[in-house]
Amino acid sequence: MSNARRGMIGSVLLVVEALAKRSIGIISTLILARVLVPEDFGIVAIATLIMGFIDSLVDAGADQYLQRCEKITDDTVNTAWSLNIIIKLPILLILAVFANYISTQFNEVRIENILYVLAASSAITLLKNPGLIYLRRELNYKNIIKLSLFSKAVSVVIAISIALNYQSYWALVIGTCSEMLITTIGSFFLYKHKIRFNFSNLKEQWLFSSWMIPQSVIGFFRTQLDTLLVSNQFGKSSLGSYHVLKYLAFLPCSQIILPATNPLLISLTKIKSNYNYLISQYNMTYVVTMIVAGYITAFLCFRSELVINILLGENWIIYSNLLTIFAFLIPSFASLNQARRLLLIHGKTKVMFYFEILSLLVFIFSLFLFETKEIYDFALVRVIVEALTVHTFLIMTSLYYNGLVSTVRLLLAVIPVVTSLLASGYILNLFNFNFLLIVNGVLDILIFTALFFVFVFIQFILGFNKMEEWKYIFSLKQKLMNFK
Repeated sequence: MSNARRGMIGSVLLVVEALAKRSIGIISTLILARVLVPEDFGIVAIATLIMGFIDSLVDAGADQYLQRCEKITDDTVNTAWSLNIIIKLPILLILAVFANYISTQFNEVRIENILYVLAASSAITLLKNPGLIYLRRELNYKNIIKLSLFSKAVSVVIAISIALNYQSYWALVIGTCSEMLITTIGSFFLYKHKIRFNFSNLKEQWLFSSWMIPQSVIGFFRTQLDTLLVSNQFGKSSLGSYHVLKYLAFLPCSQIILPATNPLLISLTKIKSNYNYLISQYNMTYVVTMIVAGYITAFLCFRSELVINILLGENWIIYSNLLTIFAFLIPSFASLNQARRLLLIHGKTKVMFYFEILSLLVFIFSLFLFETKEIYDFALVRVIVEALTVHTFLIMTSLYYNGLVSTVRLLLAVIPVVTSLLASGYILNLFNFNFLLIVNGVLDILIFTALFFVFVFIQFILGFNKMEEWKYIFSLKQKLMNFK
């Protein structure tokens, strides 16, 4: 089977996995949001932010390194596993030692025990079987997806059981930890790999990771500094609402866009020697990604109240404007991921580090420049700065590596997506159904989807059928029909 077909199948399987996990997660969200209060989410959000910082501090980029290598061996894989342990384990021990001090700084004693549990769970996950990288490189995701769905389902059952019986924030913590532990244990049943400490390839991997770690740290502050500031400026209840809705808006990124585009790094790396073909495939994948990202963003914007009412309940509708704002993080994420992919193909990880620093400084400067007394104003500044910096970075990266003509083509190819979404959203607002919430949601999705494809097709016929990217996208239908 060709790499292109394997990549297509891998992307489809990962999207199916993400949608299935999201379906399971919706059940959890529907119940937990009604049983727990925003303050519970706020407490866990603080602990999650701390653990996120720890993860970024020790992110050696092992998976990215192994995926971009043309060939890997057991020694290479075990070196990545060993490097991950010697970097992360000492940091987790330090976190456990200072957990009490951290909880004092946040004036919340309950955070201490949460940090102990999360640190212990993270330490256990260091033992996860690194041999799964062989399956990922072969784009063989079947068993990995089965394990992922099983661990997610069990963790949701555990979280819901605890929430219903104890109405405690521990439901969120233990649910997260159980998923981590089940995934770690299950990884050894998927692929036979002899784990041992190995440092034969340490120097080469460290040269790659030495730029990935600071990039990850700066990237964490770039994406999470706003949440940290909200916790100090607006209180735990506001933090809980801010965190939950930001998380809700980010779900399409983590559960659909990221898994669907993960195989592209491997596929594009294998064709990087063919310059013209690489550029063509790079532009095409970006347009496809933006169709998905733009569709989700537009629907969340035009139907934010409906989405919140279905997922979280009426008590959360007052925060619907936050979801509308955060929805614009989705295309920014997709664009940044595309730029990062191009840099990884060329091995330029340090460039991402410089971007993270610059964008973080721009965000901090913007907060001083604009007065944000309301949480909605704060969120708006956050999203606008992200959009401007990310898309400027994407354009500059494309110009440097792919040239002016390719970059112009890339931008022009997105026009039908944007105009079709705006037109579809405008017409959708003319409809106002009074059925059950779920029925309203399904009807809105069907109408919005139909309108979107109609407008895209009209623009394709009127002139965009001459663009290579759109000709390829429309040819996918025939390819899929003939796919065996």
